[in-house]
Amino acid sequence: MGQNLPQALRGQAVSALNPLLSNNQTRIRLDAAEALVNIGESSPEIAGILTSSLRDESSFTRSRAANALSNIRQGIPQAAVPTLISLLSDRNDFVRADAARALGNIRQELPQTLRDQAVTALSPLIGDANVPGAVVTRALGNLAQGSSQPVRDQTITTLIGALGHPEQPVQTAAANALVNMGQAAVPQLIQQFGNTSSLTIGSILSRISEGSIPDLTEALSHRDFRVRANAAMTLGQIINNGARVNPETLNRIVTEITNIATQAQRHGTTSGDNTDSRIAAVQALGLFGPQAQSAVPALTVIANNNQLHQNIRRAANDALSRINQE
Repeated sequence: MGQNLPQALRGQAVSALNPLLSNNQTRIRLDAAEALVNIGESSPEIAGILTSSLRDESSFTRSRAANALSNIRQGIPQAAVPTLISLLSDRNDFVRADAARALGNIRQELPQTLRDQAVTALSPLIGDANVPGAVVTRALGNLAQGSSQPVRDQTITTLIGALGHPEQPVQTAAANALVNMGQAAVPQLIQQFGNTSSLTIGSILSRISEGSIPDLTEALSHRDFRVRANAAMTLGQIINNGARVNPETLNRIVTEITNIATQAQRHGTTSGDNTDSRIAAVQALGLFGPQAQSAVPALTVIANNNQLHQNIRRAANDALSRINQE
């Protein structure tokens, strides 16, 4: 029943368990502390018992203590963090997993040096077949926020790599962690257009939403046509989802995407696969809806140009319908 115990029963349980915290037997003290945490109780005494139990000779005890610490509603005591970090290299699989889980549940402020140590120790565990990758990935995403920039940047690289992990839960956890990293993750994510699944990268950037817009706007003039095309589509999705953009920025974005759609080349860019990039730009303009009115003349020319591929003309007609809708 845990934390759903009726108040009267909970009071009786607390009264019965509290005296056991001072029992002279380690196992009984741990049992009592664990039971109290499970019904939502916390105190410095409980935290102290669990923290000291992390250093027990028994791997089972170490695992139980780490798991109980992760469930403390008031947060894991800072004094336990260094030991939890050391347990990430424990010889026992369950201890490593429970230590990672506990670190991932930290919500309170921690010194940056401690966060850096935890992130550095966690990163190699993504490749540990005996520790759930999703647990490690969630912990990385949690602790990297507030870490030093070099550690945060390396963590973003690690999380992007985890998007290609064979296990779906790890991919999902990595995507969620990158979204939570926010604008800090955007430059590296944009660099991945064409390397990792563009749909996955675009989805993450769309969820970061307004925090992605400045870098995506700059990416519209990138040398690689794949980056330009995917940046255009992602911006279209962000605007379509209701993001707020000032008129000057919106006008610049629409103009840049219109230039891609009309195949206007910039100095130093590579043309790449112009058909695909132009279709992507045209579709992106459609996602802008009425906010892309300035693109109507260019889209009309594209729609009526019989020398162009029918897919581009079809996309232009669809975009015009979206833009001209009431």
